[in-house]
Amino acid sequence: MMKSFKFNLESVLEFKQLKEDEAKQKLTEANFKVRREEDILKGYQNKLKSAQEQTPMELTVFYAQQKDAYLSNLIEHISLQQKQLRVAQLEAECRKKEFITAHRELQTLQNLKEKRFREYTFELERIEQNLMDDLGLRSFLRKAQGFQE
Repeated sequence: MMKSFKFNLESVLEFKQLKEDEAKQKLTEANFKVRREEDILKGYQNKLKSAQEQTPMELTVFYAQQKDAYLSNLIEHISLQQKQLRVAQLEAECRKKEFITAHRELQTLQNLKEKRFREYTFELERIEQNLMDDLGLRSFLRKAQGFQE
């Protein structure tokens, strides 16, 4: 009797699955961070646009100085936020590459397991067919001996 199917690299396959899951989680977190940084940047850009569009009823030197300082501060925040967004995007790209690599490694092992299982079932069917042929031949020989006697 033939043993049941056992994939020799099952523990490696499980490890690769865990690695892929971990890489997927890190990619999700990195993408979330990108979206958060984009939202912060949009907030600063909206504040800048709103501040630039505001015109007071009475324009004073003090108001002009304060508005100029506020706009400069917002522009500086926007510049810093753009840098933070770029860092987050680079991190997300790196995490995406890691996920793709982990996924390919896992897929390779899964394909190998499927191939080995197909080989196993083919061999099992071949053995079964040989047994059936042998039983058929024995049955035929018994009947042939019965007719000769």
